[in-house]
Amino acid sequence: VCCSAMLATAKLPKITHGGRIADAFVGLLGGVMAPLSGFSGLAPALWATLRGYTKDEHRAVLQNFNLVVLAATFASLVWSGRTGAQHLPQMAVVAGSLVIPSIYGSKIYTGLSPVAFRNGVLWLLVFVPVVFAAAKFSPEAHTPLFVLSVLAIVPLAALLSHATESVAAKTGDAAGGLLNATLGNLTELVIALTA
Repeated sequence: VCCSAMLATAKLPKITHGGRIADAFVGLLGGVMAPLSGFSGLAPALWATLRGYTKDEHRAVLQNFNLVVLAATFASLVWSGRTGAQHLPQMAVVAGSLVIPSIYGSKIYTGLSPVAFRNGVLWLLVFVPVVFAAAKFSPEAHTPLFVLSVLAIVPLAALLSHATESVAAKTGDAAGGLLNATLGNLTELVIALTA
């Protein structure tokens, strides 16, 4: 149903009315879909396509929306008591594995050509077999396995992003938005299923 809807949006007239109330309703729908299906960005992606947003506007909406949904999820886990002080060491590893590479990655990205940056990220593919070997020989070392897994999934996510952008360039914004909405959360779904 969602695939057909996304592909059909290219032939529909752009929605220019509804304003912030319609935007808020779509955001609420995406927020409700997040815990039910894991696809929090599907409704906003479809809406952004129907609104006629450019690729950059589309990306800005989805990235900020997903940031808010993930922050709300974390806040609800803390509030409900499912996440507490016992999780602080793992949170520190996650925060470090997100913040530090983001800071250095943005500095490196602005100073490198896209090809040089992509080649650097692809070198992280070395960690994929390292994770499997480490899991085989030391399955009880959870924190090092987690760090190695994060390093291994970065290039896989980059390849997935590059693949969806390449397909979107050939198929148009509607199919590209669909791919971005469905496959954009694939790495999170893989982590959730294997955790």
